[in-house]
Amino acid sequence: GGDAIGGARQRGELAACGLEIDYRPGSGEQLPFEDASFDIVYCCDVLEHVEPDKVEAVLDHLQGLARVALLVVVSTVPTAKTLS
Repeated sequence: GGDAIGGARQRGELAACGLEIDYRPGSGEQLPFEDASFDIVYCCDVLEHVEPDKVEAVLDHLQGLARVALLVVVSTVPTAKTLS
């Protein structure tokens, strides 16, 4: 939630590359955007953190936000921290 957003703002790697980032916290089932707001919606390393009974609702909502495509990446590879 808020801690992740704050950490992302502090890192600012993308801002250093000249990209403007607008961070908005929200629930995966009810993100603060109108339907068909984006050509493509990219969801990476998120669904493995969603409660199993909410995954379908999150995917349905994300698909509704996309005019053209929804790209979902689910990573199940453990991080180095997990392996130690």
